[in-house]
Amino acid sequence: MTNTFIFQQQEDEGIIEEIIVPPKNFKDYTWIPHRPVLKLTDQTTTKIRPVFNCSYTQKGSVSLNKAAYPGVNLMTDMPELIIRFRTNKYVLLADIRKAFLMIRLESEKDRNRFCFFLKKCENLHCYRYKTIIFGFNATPFILNYVLKFHADKFPLDECSEALKSNFYVDNVFKTGNHPETLSALYTSLRESLHEGNFDLQSCNSNCVALKKKMEADGTLSAFGSGCEKVLGYLYDPVQDSIRVPPPSCDVAASTKRKILSETSKVFDPLSLFYL
Repeated sequence: MTNTFIFQQQEDEGIIEEIIVPPKNFKDYTWIPHRPVLKLTDQTTTKIRPVFNCSYTQKGSVSLNKAAYPGVNLMTDMPELIIRFRTNKYVLLADIRKAFLMIRLESEKDRNRFCFFLKKCENLHCYRYKTIIFGFNATPFILNYVLKFHADKFPLDECSEALKSNFYVDNVFKTGNHPETLSALYTSLRESLHEGNFDLQSCNSNCVALKKKMEADGTLSAFGSGCEKVLGYLYDPVQDSIRVPPPSCDVAASTKRKILSETSKVFDPLSLFYL
């Protein structure tokens, strides 16, 4: 699978569109360089994806990220989410399918800020996104704002509260002590998000009944791994245990600088690694 294949899928889904731009008009558009990135971990749904460098700067101009207002931080505090994740008996895990790419850009002027070149049969073709993209500094703010705005359309209940405070970017983490309540919340979240053109995917739970429901809906995680990624940790739904991913540190580090560099690779806000 290559970047070209991914872009073809996105074109078929109406996420990107090919445009005709004469070279003399290139200056009127913002062209973003991109490269393929491989993610081979078991918990990754898309093993290869194009990553755009919106911080790229041309001589005499500023980058798109430099020129854009990144917005305020609307995300729930990560350590708070992790602590809440371990407070009840049952868990509900899920993420939004292609969350950023589901938020459309209505203005053609905005779309012209997300253009790129794609090589096909030795020829360069011009494309642009009709959505916001990963790599743009305002994208996390926009997604969280849209989710909260969408949640305000519904009565204040557990579902709308989860939309506002149980998401970290595009991942939802919710716990409860009653399987029936958590199952009803899962159904409500799916329906509410679908009304906003979002779809839940990669769902999982340590509740057997809820897991069977996810499987029947076709939303159950299909990573082929026994563990799920939860805010940087690995969670085992069968054992209901959480642990730090095996660190890939250089054990031969022999200077203070190298040791600090290696230990910083371990993401562990709850200090589980040191217990």
